[in-house]
Amino acid sequence: MDNKLVTFISNIYKLKFFRWNDFPRFFRVFFLSLFSILFVQASVFPTNVKSQQKSIDLGVDNWHRTDRHDGYVTGNGHIYTVGGLGQQLTRSGKSFLHNESVSLTRLAWINGPLYSVGNLGYGWELIPDVNGNAEVWQSESVLSPTANQPFWRVLSKSENLKAEITDIIVQDQPVLLRKVRVTLSENFNDSDVRIFIPVYPDPRNSAPFESWNGEPAEQQRTSIEDENLLEVDRNANAIILRGAPRALWQEISTPIPTDADYEKMFPPRALATTVTSNDSSVEVEVADSGIHVHLGQLEPGISKEFGIWLVTASDREDRVRYSVIERLGNWTQRDINQVADESRSSLPEPLIQRIDKPEDPFTTIIQSTASLARATQAASGCVLAQPYMYPMCYVRDQLGSFKVFLSQADYDRAYRALTFYIAMQNRYGIQNAYDTTPTPPDPTIWNPSANSMDGHHSVAEVPSIIILMAKDFYKATGDLSKIKPLYNRLAYNLRVQQINENGLLPSPGDESYTNSEQTAPKYRTEMTDSNLLFISAARFMSELADTLGYADDADEFKELEKETMKAMMDRLWLPEKNHFAYARSDSDNNEEIDKRPALDLLLRWFWLDMSDPRDSIPQQNLSVVLNNLVDPVRVVPEVYNFTAGMDLGYILHALARSQHPAMHDAAELMVNYASNSGLFAEYYEHEDEVITPFSGTLRPWESGINAAAMAQYLLGFQPDLPNNLIAFEPHLPPEWQGWETRKINLYEQGSIQVAMKRENSQTVSISLLRYDGNTPLDVSLKFGGFGESILLKNENYTDLSEEDGVIETEFTLNEEEKISLLLQLGNNNN
Repeated sequence: MDNKLVTFISNIYKLKFFRWNDFPRFFRVFFLSLFSILFVQASVFPTNVKSQQKSIDLGVDNWHRTDRHDGYVTGNGHIYTVGGLGQQLTRSGKSFLHNESVSLTRLAWINGPLYSVGNLGYGWELIPDVNGNAEVWQSESVLSPTANQPFWRVLSKSENLKAEITDIIVQDQPVLLRKVRVTLSENFNDSDVRIFIPVYPDPRNSAPFESWNGEPAEQQRTSIEDENLLEVDRNANAIILRGAPRALWQEISTPIPTDADYEKMFPPRALATTVTSNDSSVEVEVADSGIHVHLGQLEPGISKEFGIWLVTASDREDRVRYSVIERLGNWTQRDINQVADESRSSLPEPLIQRIDKPEDPFTTIIQSTASLARATQAASGCVLAQPYMYPMCYVRDQLGSFKVFLSQADYDRAYRALTFYIAMQNRYGIQNAYDTTPTPPDPTIWNPSANSMDGHHSVAEVPSIIILMAKDFYKATGDLSKIKPLYNRLAYNLRVQQINENGLLPSPGDESYTNSEQTAPKYRTEMTDSNLLFISAARFMSELADTLGYADDADEFKELEKETMKAMMDRLWLPEKNHFAYARSDSDNNEEIDKRPALDLLLRWFWLDMSDPRDSIPQQNLSVVLNNLVDPVRVVPEVYNFTAGMDLGYILHALARSQHPAMHDAAELMVNYASNSGLFAEYYEHEDEVITPFSGTLRPWESGINAAAMAQYLLGFQPDLPNNLIAFEPHLPPEWQGWETRKINLYEQGSIQVAMKRENSQTVSISLLRYDGNTPLDVSLKFGGFGESILLKNENYTDLSEEDGVIETEFTLNEEEKISLLLQLGNNNN
């Protein structure tokens, strides 16, 4: 919206430049009505402006993450492990990073197939000795997955030994195989090598359960006696660990099920572990506190391998011990290399790879988060927020992984994430978080009494997020048959939100930084973020209702969208500052407006795709962020030492959608915040040019938002299959020769493969190859962000427009058709 018009209308409403009451009443009504209409139209359909092209210092060269390692994740949705502990464990509240050095050979957390709390085991680590003398790992490093080795590995070195540990999650099985290859130094004589693997049970399993504030839990569950935490089965040469079926400290965030429901949701669980080797000379003996592995005499430079098996099972109390030993026995009969090869071949290919370099931090972020999303999704569709800190399904973490699934074209996992949450709302009312279930719940069954259990998050945000997940799934697939059965719940979610007399929604405090004293909004009754989410949800629901033939609903939802947009622009847009307020009270007192810019909500317009990203409203908000909230990145301007982990993704996404050349620095900045394994924490502190993660680490929400932004930056894939349209906004990082994708599944329309390459210093090519599919698809391509003018050289494609260094073109892509385009950089296109 034009700044002069906003100021003009503001002055009219404030009666600053004439005596308003001197005019006749009919004139005043007409005048206000006319400009209110113009105001709403300008708000909803703002004028297009040039993107912010000035040089911006994001702090990419100023701030760097501490080198402390917070672990890596591997999993397949049935069992989930975290390697490299680095965490201070508490029984209540949050766990935090600490400075104690923890061996990366340790497996920190294990989740079973049915129960969400990662308390089946606390540690499996390798303690070596050579010729009876203890060895100490002098260096350890994490090796990220690559195209040829798609598993996480740890490389540990001592003076005389090297151990490469590969963690293999067996596809669709509750089994972890930790394959260990030990090599004797070439500079050492033949030696007797032994490895001891201590097994530590999680101490929480025998502890009295406490709530988040240290008080006794409202509803106690039975803990396991100390002597029953770990059991040695010498007949099976195995160790068995038991997990306590207790309520979670987060029970303040979710309904507490009845004892009968609880027993169904969380049956007794056990984990059995042992070691096997394909080499018959390797001897294995189970002791009371761990497993002894005798590799025998090793010659210099020679290696031996063994596998640590971790197998979980759930069953009745009187059966679970036998079930887990039986399952372990079935697996230990198999060749460990064959299991590794089968698991390798079953894993999905990376979405995108750099063509001139086998590994790159950008692609590691995408691939690592895809693995994290798969690892943290249970069979029910529930996505864990974090195994040791948020061991339940929180809505934002569900959304983060959902976006990653869609960016990976993994439509089944995305749909299960959506329908799990809808089914749980139908069963327990609208809540911020739920425990998982053994099997996927039916989203079409709605318990009539569930509505009475709606929690305080039903007033805003959480209901909209579920609607927006449905919107994204529908746009990505065009499958109305999967969305139509969810319609009644989606409509309820929109209507249940509590709009106040001013037509606006409050902040329910779902983002935990809104509950921090330094970063919380000063007033909560009307919050920009809640209203932007609601407006986008109402817009989709109006379109969906119209598509399904529910005309009255379509009109109702459209009116909700328009009224909320007008109220938001009236009360939350700051014309004198050209950005949205953080929040305000419901009074008309201008002193009760929190006018601070808050990063994520200022960039929400981009994230929700509410208009052309180069329109005035998103660009003005972006400008405020770039001028006030970077170097270092922070939630609000006055708090320099506090960053929310997903804010990096919001900045990158907004800059990429704006075709702003600073997007390349934003991508580099994201790498500065990423862990060694390409994942992100809940919060970061800044001090002395060091970025330190704290609170939750290895998080699906923050990692999911950031990885989805990285995929948007590189590929910019935005499907709209209900309209047979796919859009791409690809970008090429300055130092890259090029990138290429795997075949990306187009839902029931074949697949597409995309590549972007730098042919020379002034020419970039892009190619799109479609496989199968029976419907011609319209393709929209947008190119920009090079920081210089560009020219589309292909004479066959004349349907294009160019403005401010951005080219747009459209064409139709048929089955088995390849389209190649050339971009000439540095040309005058006028």
